[in-house]
Formats: sequence, C-alpha cells, structure tokens
Amino acid sequence: MSGTLYWVQNTALGGAAAPAKVATGAAIKSMLQVTVPSTVACRIVEWGCSFDTPASASIVNVELFGTTTVLTTGSAGAFTPVEYSSFSGVSALTSCLQAGSGAFTETTPAAYRPIDIQTVVPPAQFVKQWPLAREPQTNFTTYVRIRVTATVTCGMYAYLIYEE
Repeated sequence: MSGTLYWVQNTALGGAAAPAKVATGAAIKSMLQVTVPSTVACRIVEWGCSFDTPASASIVNVELFGTTTVLTTGSAGAFTPVEYSSFSGVSALTSCLQAGSGAFTETTPAAYRPIDIQTVVPPAQFVKQWPLAREPQTNFTTYVRIRVTATVTCGMYAYLIYEE
C-alpha cells in the first residue's frame, strides 16, 4: 500500500505553545479514538506514548485496540498529513476524538481486537513501528483506540500514524 500517512494525537496540535499533556487519572481511560468508515481501510504504521509522572507511579498499562463500540464524548481532533509532498486530500477517516480537553465516557468495548498491549514504567516513552507489509490493518467500520490504566495520575502524550 502506498498511500498518504496521517498523524493523530490525544491533544490539540501545538502552536504558540507546546501541546498540553493529558492526565491519565488512576483508572482506565481512553486517550484517543479514530473512526474507520465502511468505505476505506487503514494500516497502522506506528503508535507511541510518553509519560511524565510523580515518583510514586509504578506501572502504566497501555492498549492499542480495535472495537465496534464508539466513545461518544471527547474533543474533536485533527488528522495531520505526515508527507506534505504526497498529500492527496483530507483523510477518509470520519472522526477523531481526543481526551485532551475532556474525559471520555468509558465504555466496555465490543468485539475487542488487541493490536498491541504494553506495560510502561514511567517516566518513560514507548514507540512501536511495524515492519513494512506487516502493519495491522483495521477492519471496515471500526474504531481504533489507545487506552491507558495507570496506578496514579501521569501526564501523557499518545499518537497514532496510519496510512490510507
């Protein structure tokens, strides 16, 4: 597949100031959700997260997964093309919800499909880039989420790079 790469993150893009980190809380919390419509598939090329944290934090579990259950609250996010020279228009993905300026109403995901699950010991970062032609491809009409479970509240950035 040789399409356009897009970047989405769990907070508003930076401008005059750096993007604000999102507080994880000390319970399960979705940080990012993208909607994949029935007319297009996308390949997840890379995803990652980073944490700043109080010294009392021990572990943070982070999940990247697909589901058929939609989150209904959150802030609208932007799809940013990574390769401006090959930019062919707007992303076909229909929506992006971020935890950046409001907490999601967490739901139990139906048809949970794990893509990657990691345990991170903050302060730390995690980045995963799949080998070429081995990227996970989303099913049509699904939602892709990054979700976190922390023992104490941490500041977090999370992002996803995908190809259409």
